[in-house]
Amino acid sequence: LACSVPVLASDAGALPEAVVPGANGALFRAGSGRDLRRRLRELVEEPEALHALASFPPAKTIDAHAAELAALYETVAAPRLLAR
Repeated sequence: LACSVPVLASDAGALPEAVVPGANGALFRAGSGRDLRRRLRELVEEPEALHALASFPPAKTIDAHAAELAALYETVAAPRLLAR
């Protein structure tokens, strides 16, 4: 994601938060070999779509994600700790 390389990931866990279908990659149903095969075939048979995915601006970097979490902490947790 950070290197502008399209990602093919399952829809399990936190992966759907990072992969935006049609923008920076594609998702397949977790545990479904059939869906994985279908997505792979789509990417192989449509090279222009694959190139479009690769040209999408990189997703959040780890630094950007860490900054968001720090800001959330400051907003939610820090006031509670200071109130003690």
